[in-house]
Parts: sequence; C-alpha cells; structure tokens
Amino acid sequence: SDIALGTGVRGTELANRVRTRWPALKTLLMTGYASEVKDDDTEWPVIRKPFGRESLATAIDGLLT
Repeated sequence: SDIALGTGVRGTELANRVRTRWPALKTLLMTGYASEVKDDDTEWPVIRKPFGRESLATAIDGLLT
C-alpha cells in the first residue's frame, strides 16, 4: 500500500486493519516522500518511490522469505 492514500486512511492505518483481519498477510508499504516515514517509524518494510522492477521484486522476496 502507498502510505499517502489521500484524505482519510493512511497506508499504515490500512496495514494495521489488514493485520487485525488477516494476520498472516504480508504487507509492503511504499512512499514517494522522503519525510513521510523514517525506516524505524514503521514495523512494515517500506520501499521508496520511484523504484524499478528489480527493487520491487527484492522487497517482495524479502517479505516471502
């Protein structure tokens, strides 16, 4: 999920809701704003935009292994 979803729910809040309902579901957050989240501000992995296929594949692989 993107962290900045517009007005309303943030991606971190969505990730919390998802974890409550489906605890085994893996979550990857993304952001294009350097100041949006620091690496230690969230318990979920964060990939920074813009990213390429290889970076996305590496991030997803990290979730699944």
